[in-house]
Amino acid sequence: MPRFRGEAPFKAWLYRIAYNCAMDELRSRKRRAVPAEPVDRASPATDPGERAADRDAVHAALMTLSPENRAAVLLVDWQDLDYADAAKVLGVRPGTLASRLSRARPLLRAALAEGARAHD
Repeated sequence: MPRFRGEAPFKAWLYRIAYNCAMDELRSRKRRAVPAEPVDRASPATDPGERAADRDAVHAALMTLSPENRAAVLLVDWQDLDYADAAKVLGVRPGTLASRLSRARPLLRAALAEGARAHD
């Protein structure tokens, strides 16, 4: 806390610390990090087995993305950070974040579609 200067929202500062720790761990293990489990936005009426399968499919699709693109998607789409705060967490400009998202989202959709075809 003594190093928090108030230049960014506290939430963005805290996410940056967590992101740096995760990237350090990723580099030290030289493997892909497992992302935080996405928020389950399925209807409560959905079958639990279907929700688990959906979660597994999303996880597998996320793992096809580069760590940078995956972090952008998770921060903006799952953690609901705005572009400015997510960019601060990642240490990039908002335009760079937007570029990562514009590349990552179609790749994510394609990976999800491929996974759905594989299970049909």
